[in-house]
Amino acid sequence: MSGHDEERREIDAAAGYEKRDVNLLGVTCTAIVILASVAVSIVILDGYFSKVTEEFRNSYDAPKTQLIELRAETREQLETYGVDATTGVQRIPIERAMELLVEENQR
Repeated sequence: MSGHDEERREIDAAAGYEKRDVNLLGVTCTAIVILASVAVSIVILDGYFSKVTEEFRNSYDAPKTQLIELRAETREQLETYGVDATTGVQRIPIERAMELLVEENQR
């Protein structure tokens, strides 16, 4: 190094700020890498959340159909006559049972 460079460095340090320009290539490359990383992360997370959401929806469809079937079976038992094969208990529709109960209480 020459004496001139040392003298200049002393002057720059005494000025209290850096007199060099920003490394534009380094800043630009860093910004591109960060933006590319963010874009890749967004694509990966979108795919992941789409998959999880689809699995979540599918997990609720099966119980929903089972619940519909159970309610239909229960409604049929409440609205029809029948005999339970295992216990031999006779079943009457709930509307008829309520009518009989009202008649019985009126006596």
